[in-house]
Amino acid sequence: MQDLTKILPQLLKTANCSDDFVESACIFAWKMSAGEAVCHATLPFKLVKRTFLVKVSDETWKKQLQLISGQLLFKINALLGTPLITHIEFLVDAEAVKRARKAKSFSPTEAYLDPELVKFSSVIHDESLREQFLKAASKYLQAQQQTSKL
Repeated sequence: MQDLTKILPQLLKTANCSDDFVESACIFAWKMSAGEAVCHATLPFKLVKRTFLVKVSDETWKKQLQLISGQLLFKINALLGTPLITHIEFLVDAEAVKRARKAKSFSPTEAYLDPELVKFSSVIHDESLREQFLKAASKYLQAQQQTSKL
């Protein structure tokens, strides 16, 4: 199975991606770029135009992440293979971050996912990252199915 980080730029370039898919790709790229400690204290949640909104657990995290936002921006766009994000905005929302840590309820719609894809996704050891991957794949496959019906 190819590494998702290698095929993601190809998917973004060749597929007629929905806004949801692009947003999911950005969230995936954040999780791959930010590191475990940062991911634990943050909740990437929205792409508005070309600004990526990330909730943080407190003001200290916000200040620290603002200092390295240029580096994070570079890493994320490099992983995506295109400069989809021009700015990262950090918003303090401790409750949202706390809820996100507890929420592990995503279960992909089997109608849209090949069972082999679900099986191979088990090599992604970070549960949250695996869920984000399956969510992105699910949305992509749903869009493909809808396009083929037209």
